[in-house]
Amino acid sequence: MAANGANSAPKAVELTFDKGTRTWTTPAGIDYGPGSVHGNRVQHVLDHAVPNPNKTTHSVFNVERKEVLGLIDEAWLKKGNPLPNDPGAYVVPMGRIIGTGGENGIKIIVRPGTNKIITAYLIQ
Repeated sequence: MAANGANSAPKAVELTFDKGTRTWTTPAGIDYGPGSVHGNRVQHVLDHAVPNPNKTTHSVFNVERKEVLGLIDEAWLKKGNPLPNDPGAYVVPMGRIIGTGGENGIKIIVRPGTNKIITAYLIQ
């Protein structure tokens, strides 16, 4: 069963929007609310869908832009416990290459104890 999950391709996900909180929610239950220089956390995370030559450190997902949030949902569902010294940070090995630089894991940062995402990006 793990082999199937390791080889599964991410899918585009359908988000639901709450007008009152201006929050987008994914099928896995991650809330992408307002914030960041991009205006909302969806756009902030999707910044990692394309190269940014203006940043010295900037990882890029190796999937289509429409599949990035599905990949983060996949990581969220298998996340386990947060880091011992950072209750809002999860490091999730994905078991396959998911970044253009050979990255195989995702770091997800949320408000501690919630599903409210701050950012998510690739790691080795």
